[in-house]
Amino acid sequence: EKERAIWAGAYARCILMEAVLHTLAQATSQDPAELKPAEQQLSAWESELPGFYTILWAIFQNRSVDVNVRWMSILYLKNGIDRRWRQRVVFQAEDGGNVVSITLEEKEKLREEMLTMFDEPVNTLAIQLAVLIGKVFRLDLPKQWPQLLPRLIELVKTSNGLVLHRSMLTLKHVVKAMASWRLKSHRDLFEDIASQLFSFTVELWSQQVNVFVTTLQSSHGQLPENGPAQQTCASALVLSTLALKMLRNFVVTAFNSIEEVPNMPEFIQRVMTTADQLLAARAHLGQSHALTEEIEKQTILCTKVLLDLIGHKPLQIVPYLNSILQFFCAKYLFAENNEVLLFERFIVQGINFMKTVLLCTEYMPKVSKESSAPCPNQDPRILKGYEIKMGFFTSSVTIDITRQLITRYFPLRQSELDDWEEDPESFACEDAGESWKFSLRPCVETGYCALMSIFTMNLRPAVQNMINSVQELDLHDTNTVKIREAVYCAVGLAVTELYDEVNFADWFEQKLQHELMQSSSKYLRRRILWLIGQWSDINVSQQLRPLIYPHLIQRMSKEEDLVVRLEAAAALRRVVDGYQFDTDDFLPFLQNASGLLFSLLMDVSECETKMLVLHVFNVIISRTGSEMRPYAGGLIQYLPQLWEESAEHDMLRCSIVNVLTRIVRALGPMCVSLYGLLLPIIAYCTNLGHPAHIYLLEDGLELWHLTLLCSPHCTVELLDQFAIWSDLLDIREHLNVCLNILNSYLRLDATAFLQTYGKYLVDTIHGLLGDIRPEAAVLVFRRIHSVFKIAPMEACTLFKPLIYEVLSCLLCQTAEKSSGMDGGGGGNLDGVGGVGDGGVGGGGHTENGGQYVTGRLLYELTFEGDYMPLLTQYVALLARILLQNVEIFVEVLTHYGQQRNMTANEVLLALLDVWLEKFDAMPEVESRKLTALALSYLLPKFDWPAEQFGVIIDAVVDVLHQVHRCDEDGVVSDKLVYPPELCEIESDEEDLEEDKRVRRLRLSDPVHTQSLRDVTRLNLEQIQQTRGAEKTQLLMSSLDIDVRQQLKAFLEA
Repeated sequence: EKERAIWAGAYARCILMEAVLHTLAQATSQDPAELKPAEQQLSAWESELPGFYTILWAIFQNRSVDVNVRWMSILYLKNGIDRRWRQRVVFQAEDGGNVVSITLEEKEKLREEMLTMFDEPVNTLAIQLAVLIGKVFRLDLPKQWPQLLPRLIELVKTSNGLVLHRSMLTLKHVVKAMASWRLKSHRDLFEDIASQLFSFTVELWSQQVNVFVTTLQSSHGQLPENGPAQQTCASALVLSTLALKMLRNFVVTAFNSIEEVPNMPEFIQRVMTTADQLLAARAHLGQSHALTEEIEKQTILCTKVLLDLIGHKPLQIVPYLNSILQFFCAKYLFAENNEVLLFERFIVQGINFMKTVLLCTEYMPKVSKESSAPCPNQDPRILKGYEIKMGFFTSSVTIDITRQLITRYFPLRQSELDDWEEDPESFACEDAGESWKFSLRPCVETGYCALMSIFTMNLRPAVQNMINSVQELDLHDTNTVKIREAVYCAVGLAVTELYDEVNFADWFEQKLQHELMQSSSKYLRRRILWLIGQWSDINVSQQLRPLIYPHLIQRMSKEEDLVVRLEAAAALRRVVDGYQFDTDDFLPFLQNASGLLFSLLMDVSECETKMLVLHVFNVIISRTGSEMRPYAGGLIQYLPQLWEESAEHDMLRCSIVNVLTRIVRALGPMCVSLYGLLLPIIAYCTNLGHPAHIYLLEDGLELWHLTLLCSPHCTVELLDQFAIWSDLLDIREHLNVCLNILNSYLRLDATAFLQTYGKYLVDTIHGLLGDIRPEAAVLVFRRIHSVFKIAPMEACTLFKPLIYEVLSCLLCQTAEKSSGMDGGGGGNLDGVGGVGDGGVGGGGHTENGGQYVTGRLLYELTFEGDYMPLLTQYVALLARILLQNVEIFVEVLTHYGQQRNMTANEVLLALLDVWLEKFDAMPEVESRKLTALALSYLLPKFDWPAEQFGVIIDAVVDVLHQVHRCDEDGVVSDKLVYPPELCEIESDEEDLEEDKRVRRLRLSDPVHTQSLRDVTRLNLEQIQQTRGAEKTQLLMSSLDIDVRQQLKAFLEA
């Protein structure tokens, strides 16, 4: 029976392995009908099948299996390590089930068998195996797998070329995995391992470099294709590159201090020596040789070691700083007649090293204010680094380096000229981001800028001399044109440093404009246009601009080269966007510029160049405003077509939306004619169900808001767009603009809007207040206040439950303070009876049955932090209701009093205490005046005790000081009161339609129509009439003497 069971288990495993093997074969298929089911099955086995990874390993070990299937098996095994290898037997799957991880027995078996696979003949599989071993070692650490490192060190000493390469490859990935450790204990362990392996790895690297150099020398530089010497050299290069990658990880990542590492000086010197040997070998073999790519690869790796050291350990590398600068700058980059030794990536690395040294803050010691000398009490390595830097970059050296950068590296290279001809649109798009790390031109330009920024005084005259020297060169000679173009490039890059040295206005009038007209070189014309754009930010006077505009516009014509046209457009954008731009100066050129820009937009085809041209339109429309209306027709007609063509380019659509926003602003009320284009685009941009909203939502909201601001009246289509408003509130960073959109709808047509969306609005605000912080609630209540300001009757009907809750919150705060928060009882909101239809405690309802914000929700939102800005919003809201709809105000007080067995007067007195307490916390003068008007309105309505009467008058006088002003004739007026004829004033052409609506709405706002002084005088007179002069005099005598005198001065003014 036992033997039968063993045979049955073995048979089942064979069947299972055959199934996995077949599924892996299907997973390598290009047919989706086979591929997708296979992937699903493998994913299921990965989660559910015990021993699945052991089966994958067995398939990978079987070299008779198809290579693609073996590759798929090792790939699944490698990808499952992070999820399944950690020390746990069972964990929870996403669907709630249990997932079996790799058992300890399986791990031990896999680790043991991995140590026997260093003779894998297929390189791609060997790489995947090395990565797999590195991942396992990263998780297991040497404690669980102590055999790995000794085994690898043993194998790298073998004479078997295949085993040597595979073991070196694996060791490299193991070291790379250790470099990703982040815990302190793991980092210390990595440093210990690196200390043990460093000298050994340096020796291994040196041996392989020597094998390459010796073989090359013995063959006299002749390496026949696929001959033994070439194979030996190729193998030595690959192995030495692997060793150097490990050393880079040791030096940069493992060692906290390279100053304490033995053999470090020899290693750094060896890096530079090896780079010398590799550069010489590359020059000897030529660029087309089969080994050149590998030689360049290791040469760049040498420079990366040096760059990493200066980037990560600048103070520790100080002893070697001078020799590395000599290596890069003196020996190669700026030495004469050594072009054959250099290649582009090496130049980039060298100049980046020089720039890093120049800008390194560790080499910039603190300077004494008295003597301008470095302060002595600093790390001596900082002072030494500064000394070495300044000792190397002497005056003559910096001038020579600058000269060579300009004359040797700035001129357009043949590859750039070829790119210009083959793909002008890509050439015209500037490199962005960190392209200086990899591309020659951005690298050289940033290196030059670093020199100019540090040695400005020394280099200014040198650059000026170069400008003077190229002025007399032949404009039609190709070589001299390249030098002139390079010098102009240098001047444009250093405009800030050369501002006082170069008189750009004279230079343009006397030289540059003539060169633009006379030169046959499109390269020089493009550079002059770029130069104009650079200087426009610094020193292009208003008088010079009318001379510049015709040249820029002329160079956008169809007869000109496309790169030149795009550069002219970019320069025009910078000139128009300058701070000294004057619209009147540009108007004579606006029509021509718009036409040529539109033609350029039609001629380019790449997404990025279309964005560039649209950005120019954006700036011009923004700066010229309504003056652009007659010339925007062609662009407006083309934008729908461009929108459809850019379906796959969300960033281009962002540019289209931005241009439309500027067009709407320029058209003003005429934007109604564009609703057919605008509203579908707004709907698309604000559709959260479409992935493109990630890019388009912010710009789409801005377009939507501006469309409302500019619209003269409300339409059905505009109203329909608001239906998605509540969905947008879920994205909190856009809450403010969404609330502004609500405000604009109210101002546009409050009646139509509230009839259509009244209940929707209240329901949305209910949900919003239950899910935001008090800071955001302040914004929401400001918009609620706007509803009451614009449509007071409709607002009181819609928001009546909210009014009850606001009153309850304010009065419950008083109850809390009087009874104590920790004592429960009367201060607890749960003890407050219902108010209105549904009761404050249980939630308010409208006539339609909609439930709104509960009292508890609003209470918690307000009083968790006693958030004063929100409380002052409540006070201002009640003040407005009192002034504009006193019946609702009295109804609210009455209902509240009935639930508390209080009279309306008692409720009012309690409310008054809160009002006066929060009064001084109101920051906006409009809210303070609104509250003061409400308090003044209440003066004759009740028989106030002297103390409360005095507090009210004190608050009113305080606001009188803020809002009243006295002109030269001594006439006192309220600065917030607008005269009735305001709406009759002719609006400025640039005024938005909403600006006009706001002015009209002010004429119905008590804050802007009622003088606080006049209202106060009238109410005091009513007190005297109703209560008699003696009672009034008694109340007035109870006032503070200063307040009484100030009140008298205001009333008699």
